[in-house]
Amino acid sequence: MLLERYKSDDFTPFIRAFGRAMAGVVFIFILLLIWLELNKTSTLEEIKKNIDSKVVEIEIFTPSKVISASPPTLITDVQTIDLEENPKEDEIKLEETEEKLTKIETPIPAALDVPPLAIPNIDMEKAEKIDIISDENISDIKQQKIENTDYLYEQTEYGKYTPVPIKKHGKKNIFEVMSKHVSIDNNAPKISLIYEEYGLSEKKDKEIIDNLSNNITFLLSPNVDNAEEKAIKIHDTNRELWMDLPVDSFDYPDKDVGGIALLLSNSISENKSNLQKILSTFPYYAGVVFTGDASFFLNKEESRITSKFLKERGIAIFSRKKKYGTLLEKMAEIDKKMIYGYADIHIDASQSLEKIDNAFYELERMAEKKGNSIGIFKGYPITIKKIKEWETKLEEKGIKIVPLSQVIKQRVTSNDKQNKQQDNPY
Repeated sequence: MLLERYKSDDFTPFIRAFGRAMAGVVFIFILLLIWLELNKTSTLEEIKKNIDSKVVEIEIFTPSKVISASPPTLITDVQTIDLEENPKEDEIKLEETEEKLTKIETPIPAALDVPPLAIPNIDMEKAEKIDIISDENISDIKQQKIENTDYLYEQTEYGKYTPVPIKKHGKKNIFEVMSKHVSIDNNAPKISLIYEEYGLSEKKDKEIIDNLSNNITFLLSPNVDNAEEKAIKIHDTNRELWMDLPVDSFDYPDKDVGGIALLLSNSISENKSNLQKILSTFPYYAGVVFTGDASFFLNKEESRITSKFLKERGIAIFSRKKKYGTLLEKMAEIDKKMIYGYADIHIDASQSLEKIDNAFYELERMAEKKGNSIGIFKGYPITIKKIKEWETKLEEKGIKIVPLSQVIKQRVTSNDKQNKQQDNPY
């Protein structure tokens, strides 16, 4: 009977029942998938919110702390999280993600796509040591920047600092390179002070360097001990240096200038050789100052040869005494390219306080009347003390202390204008 029943067409109810059951299973399965998808979306949204909450504000770029702009690995880690159906496991993974986020400093979202910045490589330790530069003295610092001075000198039989003739290198001469310039109002009265005994007393040298203006000019003799070392020291402290040129005086040999010197008793060839030896002793001088009562320069032949040698190398000539300054003026009238100058007053020729004060007064009066003046001093303790007090008063009066070369340039410019006016009064 069974067989006959199966063979019959009475399977319709069974098939219908089975179909309904399968449809119910499929429906339940679809609902389960939808539930799972909804749970996944919710979890990812929570993760996104956690990421956004952990992203902090990006710091300002500084040379000491440069933030990398490359995309962080954080986003990749989040995208590869395999979420399970179990909510507890999801919470554990979220906690692990939060720990990763807290370890990352100032992450940059990939969506920002920030290009890398070209920030210069700065040594912050050195930068911290740089003093603040004001607008007032920035031009001075640029002017005082040490230039390569190798081309000014050459190694010869006379020494390693033999001055090279200008025409041989075709660049700036020694006076131009070694001059120190102070940026001030051109119309302001100027006073130049020359310390003439540098290198003879370490105690006195230190006191002047430590306490007086760094615009004071230092005069160094080639015959002092360690002259080269002392010259480099003055140059490195950004002060102007001149060479004290030993030459014959009226009271020679009773008053010997010491060491190598230019003497009238020597032949012209001997003096020329001595001059090159003297000039090769040390570097960084802007010019030479001849000593004492320079009878040597009253000899026309000797003075002509010496001044010609100095002019060809761009070395300025300066006289301690005004009466020899007039001689230099006459020489300059013949040779227009000659750079020269002379002192107006010896401040401490006498150590009398009254006479020192009178010297200060005369220097001020000349500076206000003519635009500049030049004083020379030996550096006695009383002189150093008085100059220090005087510097403050000069500042209050608007009078500036400047290097020797700056006054010489001003005088040369003034003389050139006067000569042009004389040549063409109209």
